[in-house]
Amino acid sequence: MARRWAFVTVGLAAGFSGAAVIGTIVTRTSLLLLETVLAVVCLGAAVLVLRRVPRPIASEIVVVARAGLIAGFVGTLAYDVTRVGLSFAEPSPYNPFEAIRQFGLGVFPGGSPEVVMAAGYTVHFLNGSTFGVIYATFAGRRILAVWAAALAGIIWGMTLVVLQGILYPGWLRITDMLAEFLVIAGLGHVAYGATLGLSVRWLLNRKPVEESA
Repeated sequence: MARRWAFVTVGLAAGFSGAAVIGTIVTRTSLLLLETVLAVVCLGAAVLVLRRVPRPIASEIVVVARAGLIAGFVGTLAYDVTRVGLSFAEPSPYNPFEAIRQFGLGVFPGGSPEVVMAAGYTVHFLNGSTFGVIYATFAGRRILAVWAAALAGIIWGMTLVVLQGILYPGWLRITDMLAEFLVIAGLGHVAYGATLGLSVRWLLNRKPVEESA
């Protein structure tokens, strides 16, 4: 039971950056402030849990979380490459990278364009990587089959698309380009999810993990 709840706690804690973005969109609060506060609270809770569980369990969780972090970063690269290709193929004025600029403005509202984009990409990859930790701790560590790993990752990716579909159109003022947004975001997250699922499976060497009571 302790092992299970330790995995749950770490998985939920990894959602701090995504929660900060949602909080910023909904409340217009500074993204830098929310990222900082939630990182301290959530990661502090995760560290506390890891220090209280037996060392073998803590070590296992760290291995799984690290795999999710790496796989999430790689998946975010696949996501961006896919979106670049689709943006060239689609003549729509929709800019799939406007959210990144908005992330940057949430961190440094008065920064130069270069600083804003650098901050935006930092948040973007932080989100993608920590979403990978969530996937790995809750689902990825359990999956053995290649097809199941890809499918589970895609399902997680499409869950993120649903959240984006609820929050992004009004935030980015793209309600008149919703179809283009959904196509590009959807296919991008298919690439993200498949890459994430397969990468987590490969990094963990897919040894089955049994749940302890």
